[in-house]
Amino acid sequence: MAALETGLLESRYKVGEVIGSGTAGTVYSGVCLQTGSPVALKIVDFGKFPDPDHVRLQFLIEAGLMRSFQHPNIMKARGAFVTGEQGVLVMDLMEGTCADRAKAGVTEEEAAAVARQVLSAIAYMHALGVAHRDVKPANILLSGHGTSVTARLTDLGLCKLIPESGEVCSSPCGSRVAIAPEMLEALGSRWECAGRRVRMSASVLKSCDIFGLGCSIFGLLCQDVPFRGSTPEQLLKSISKGERSLRESSRFNRLSRPCQEVIRRCCATTRRPDAGEVMRMGWVAGESGAEPTLPVSTGGLRPLIETFCSLPMKQMEIEIAANPGDSLASLHCDTDDDATAVSSPAISPRHFFVPARC
Repeated sequence: MAALETGLLESRYKVGEVIGSGTAGTVYSGVCLQTGSPVALKIVDFGKFPDPDHVRLQFLIEAGLMRSFQHPNIMKARGAFVTGEQGVLVMDLMEGTCADRAKAGVTEEEAAAVARQVLSAIAYMHALGVAHRDVKPANILLSGHGTSVTARLTDLGLCKLIPESGEVCSSPCGSRVAIAPEMLEALGSRWECAGRRVRMSASVLKSCDIFGLGCSIFGLLCQDVPFRGSTPEQLLKSISKGERSLRESSRFNRLSRPCQEVIRRCCATTRRPDAGEVMRMGWVAGESGAEPTLPVSTGGLRPLIETFCSLPMKQMEIEIAANPGDSLASLHCDTDDDATAVSSPAISPRHFFVPARC
């Protein structure tokens, strides 16, 4: 792990062992030196990617959204800083991912509690006009067990602004374990997606998140992937078989009928229910019923995104207050004009959002 140029990481946190890694970065356990609180530190080395500026922008999107969203089941950034060719996200330390939990096995009651919370997070994001685009077991973090489990959706770097009307151009994205058929159709015979674009409506982008949720619940309960294929075409063919592919898993066949119905509808090729509809299905809702936690107001987000889109950004450097108790955060935008700075007692969509480029 390369040291941050400013020494901010070492001066504020004791870095522990690696607890996760992915394409975008590596996650370490850590301790806040000021408070003694355990944290998770996601470190992204921009320089190891062919397009460091694009990865840097994705990191800033994730940092901004994690500070902006106010939902108990979306991972919150305690802080974030970027300097040189590195970025660090400071988050709460969770026990593991859905993929980790699946290895030990879970009950349907626990899986339903996870589904209920993640669906509430997805519904919240969709209400704010944002699609996650990478819902999968590794991006659902868990702590606790049974019906007392806490689930949080994380890894927001691929989030995409959903159009209020018409279509949006999206690059095919997602993981092979949970990629929606709409994304696969744009890939053709190869997994490489560089330069490829597909036009999608708002409803289709939202529906891709529901597909990812269905695959995640299948993986949590069945300890496997619901569909298989060595190429995008083969995987799409497996998905098109629908329930026949799902029933190739003996564990799926042992699940209750209501549970199977939720997975089947979420993993359908077309006409998937929205997040609210899935939450109201009996297996997910449980005896007490369930409704998503939605934002109080959505009106301030769209004008802000349009404002950022109009900025001729060349470089952005950000340090968000990383210590609990710090109240101020600053966003510095170096544009074609003079550098500007915005300070606020609380980061919100009104203060920080960077639109996705892909």
